[in-house]
Amino acid sequence: MCVSSVQAKPFTFRLSINGTLTYKGFCFDILDDMARFLDFKYVVVEPPDGQYGAPEDNNTWNGMVGMLMRGEIDMAVGPFSITPGRQNVIDFTVPFMEDGGGILTKGGEPGPDLLNTFRPFSFTVWLLLAVSVVVTAVILFVITKMKNLAFFAVTNWHQPWTFAECLWVIYGSLVSQGSARYPETSAGRLVLGCWWLFTILIVSIYTASLAALLTVRAQKDTVDSIQDLAATTLAPITIVGSSWWTLFMTAESGEYKSIGERMKNSPIIKVNEDALSEVRTGRSAFILDLNQVSYMYGQDCQNLHMASTIFNSNGLGFALPKHAFFKESVNRIILKLQEAGFLEAWKQKWWKRSPECDSDGPFVSISRQLEVQSIGGILIMYATVIILSFLCMFAQLMFYSKGCVNSRKNCCKKGSPGEVASATSATADDEDVPERSSERH
Repeated sequence: MCVSSVQAKPFTFRLSINGTLTYKGFCFDILDDMARFLDFKYVVVEPPDGQYGAPEDNNTWNGMVGMLMRGEIDMAVGPFSITPGRQNVIDFTVPFMEDGGGILTKGGEPGPDLLNTFRPFSFTVWLLLAVSVVVTAVILFVITKMKNLAFFAVTNWHQPWTFAECLWVIYGSLVSQGSARYPETSAGRLVLGCWWLFTILIVSIYTASLAALLTVRAQKDTVDSIQDLAATTLAPITIVGSSWWTLFMTAESGEYKSIGERMKNSPIIKVNEDALSEVRTGRSAFILDLNQVSYMYGQDCQNLHMASTIFNSNGLGFALPKHAFFKESVNRIILKLQEAGFLEAWKQKWWKRSPECDSDGPFVSISRQLEVQSIGGILIMYATVIILSFLCMFAQLMFYSKGCVNSRKNCCKKGSPGEVASATSATADDEDVPERSSERH
């Protein structure tokens, strides 16, 4: 039997062993068992244009579909999407796998951000927190000023608080710091107790959000659907001659037509490796069978992103000539392999992930070590507070020094010359007293 195939990892691999070209992969595992059960041998012939098959302007088909129509091969092995257009000219086996459209784009984490520490909350939330601290301090200050609440005091009524004390207690509660003094009235303690509960919730939310932000790989402006791709400026690319190429090139409306028009100006892609090179530049989005996209994503999930939404679901099968006499026998073998669990076992064998991509899909990200950039915001804030505290200390020292000088000048102005002289003589007399008393002795 003469079969045709092109490389489409992990369905088909082209390998050269000791100068001999061999083929491996998920589809060839099926073909090998099929050949063993049906007792036939096969040779592989690659299509001259390296394409699966798409209609041309003269009502002919290129690629492996054209070879089947012309009787040049007996079977085309690979992840053939079963489409109505192809079914009009060739036959397919029963689907050995369900599939759909997948989109692969450049991923990875964004560049270092010194303000990551403040990202868990928006500017509005930070502003509301600052306002709530001031408002709660004002409420507590008003309550402590009302002397008629002394009757309801939990302890002996003391002197009312200053606004600075109230503000400091409220702020200290927000940052989980205690206070040497608490409100004496029940109303004041109720306000402070409610504020404590509020701060517990706020701090817990902030801690969880910050941990996720710093340890989970984030994606910015990701493409998760065909609608997202239509709204971006990325160049859509796919394998020339594939069912996806035909789908977008023949679309007459909607996002598919828009993507197809942009695809005409995109680079010509014939193999997946060329598509990956384009995707890694950050300028292109690769559209292909979801299972192939999932395999490529699993090999380099650190730098790639796979769309979370599947579009245009279909089945994958082997392509056969129209009305092939061995179609029923081939279908029976595929169904037996599926029932026995071989197809699932082979899928686990070929869809291997790199150690960094152990999750089940693109929706779970991995944790990573924190670097200086991750806590840069905290360091900047700490340095700013330290500098402000030193400036405040110097300002207080200058104010204190100036106050001392002014007080000394005022003291000098208040004393008269006579009083100064008498004070000086009195001081001198006092200094002579010990000497006179010693002479008497």
